[in-house]
Amino acid sequence: MAMRVKDLEADVNKQNEAMKIRRTKQFKQIRDDLMVQLIKTGANTPAFENMVDQYMDFYVTTQLCRLDIQNRGVFVEYDNGGGQSGVTDNPSINYMRQANTQMIKILQYLKISVQQTTVGETDDEL
Repeated sequence: MAMRVKDLEADVNKQNEAMKIRRTKQFKQIRDDLMVQLIKTGANTPAFENMVDQYMDFYVTTQLCRLDIQNRGVFVEYDNGGGQSGVTDNPSINYMRQANTQMIKILQYLKISVQQTTVGETDDEL
């Protein structure tokens, strides 16, 4: 099936947004924090570092979903071309939920908990 120009433009826009997210300070801080925690536990092996990269891929997915929900709303219009049209739930809500579930599983697998997260904290702040 041939892709329409509109679909291609949407894909390019998503790729551009994903690259913007990967360049944010928050993205870098989260990844750095996860890597520090791996080092502290002695688990900084290529396999576990790959898991951190997968976590960050899911992070990008959740941010893209958040942008889509902000832009299009919780409900979106559809038109299947067969005479049926209407309003349905924005699929980004479900994608975001699935990505969050995978992110939690990765953190559990790496044995990283929220209590261990210390990005930007000092002993005085605790």
